[in-house]
Amino acid sequence: MTLQLKGLTQGFKKFRLASSQLFRAKKVSAFFVYGSLFLNLASWTLLVWLVRNEQSIVILHYNAFMGIDVIANFDIQKDYFQIFIAPIGGAFIFFLNLIISYILCIQSEIFELSHRTNELAQKKSLNKALHSTKICQDDINMLGIYLILGGSLVLQLIVLLYTIAIIWVNR
Repeated sequence: MTLQLKGLTQGFKKFRLASSQLFRAKKVSAFFVYGSLFLNLASWTLLVWLVRNEQSIVILHYNAFMGIDVIANFDIQKDYFQIFIAPIGGAFIFFLNLIISYILCIQSEIFELSHRTNELAQKKSLNKALHSTKICQDDINMLGIYLILGGSLVLQLIVLLYTIAIIWVNR
């Protein structure tokens, strides 16, 4: 019983330290996370504003060659969600990327290295080759986290541009 509680508390500490790394300590990852969240919320806000201002029909896609391709008719209940597909997909991919970033951060132990660099060097007297290899692997993992979260930010920007295009077509 105590062994399970000890493992659970260690897991919670790792999760808390990884959260602190992703949301506060590493400014680049915090920018990517908060920027993605802000852009997704802006997309939701603009689409809700559009739905409240429109009567019953919203043009979802306009093609220069063929004209209007997709229309959401709000008289029929099943078509109502079509306008929110882009922000829902963006939010799903954002949370999926956030979970993958947490897993990478916890498995690579980036947070432990940043908190215990001095303690490890003094207590275990690591040789420089092993220490530099660990730092290099952690830098590569952090680069992977930055790329995943940066991709999420770019996707949220695309969703916001799509939302602005829907509003532009329906004005």
